[in-house]
Amino acid sequence: MNDLIAIGEDRTGNSLCLRAGENRFEEAVFHWNHETGEVQECVTSMDKFLASANEIDLD
Repeated sequence: MNDLIAIGEDRTGNSLCLRAGENRFEEAVFHWNHETGEVQECVTSMDKFLASANEIDLD
């Protein structure tokens, strides 16, 4: 998780994150599972994330 910056957290300790590239953040938003350490891309861009924030299923 060294290259991830948390931008939000759910009620169970999982985080929504941005991934840092060399000189900037990647466009995608990622879900980090605090129990497994697994990272999954949940939305391909911040624009899509903001447009569908109420529809993202993190379970």
